[in-house]
Amino acid sequence: MKDIKHFLVQLRNKRALVVFPHPDDEVFMAGGLIQRLIDLGYKIEVICLTQGGRGKNHKNGWRRERFKRMRRVEFELAMIELGVVEYQIWDFVDGGLKNSGGWKIKLGEVLKRIKPNLVISYGPGGVTGHPDHIAVGKWLFENLKGTKAVLLWPCWSGVLRRFMVHPKSMMQKMKPDYGLSLSEDETIKKCRAMSAYESQIGNWSRWQWWLMRKWLCRNELFVQARFEKRYSFKYLRYKL
Repeated sequence: MKDIKHFLVQLRNKRALVVFPHPDDEVFMAGGLIQRLIDLGYKIEVICLTQGGRGKNHKNGWRRERFKRMRRVEFELAMIELGVVEYQIWDFVDGGLKNSGGWKIKLGEVLKRIKPNLVISYGPGGVTGHPDHIAVGKWLFENLKGTKAVLLWPCWSGVLRRFMVHPKSMMQKMKPDYGLSLSEDETIKKCRAMSAYESQIGNWSRWQWWLMRKWLCRNELFVQARFEKRYSFKYLRYKL
């Protein structure tokens, strides 16, 4: 496994696109990498495809539309913590990306506009097995073939892989190509960005907070997609 810093420095035309389906995915999966890209002078845009309306609400019993507004505000606060200037949060149906085409058209337009040389999103199995994760990962893999863009997939190892990665996800067998050790400042900012999602972590146990601080906020791992290879983006059994 290589240090990702050397890889990022060598890339030309430093334009990065970060795409995830739900608010908080971008921080949990790549909050440190986002900060590092900004520090290295990348022009970066973060796009969230849904407002997470079907997510668990650990803060209160707000109705769906008000809950979505709350998650939208949480996303914006997280972007501020990470130092992201260019970001969008769309309103496609949470849990419905597999059978929806609107987001594909809109995301295709973004790819044409930005022409990124680096894209970060979910890979095969979508880590947790969520169908939205798999749908986005599959579409990006298919549509970045033939371009000069590098596609990175976040992955986990050790305790995180054992407890949080879907047992039938292809990610269970993948070895990371790159590692990122967050600096103290990056760690603090990532923790603050994660804490912005109060509706999602409001009832976390001490064990979950310990896991977050020890692993999620200190190290990030990534697999580089090989477009010549065949990956299984099979949808897994997952309860929405």
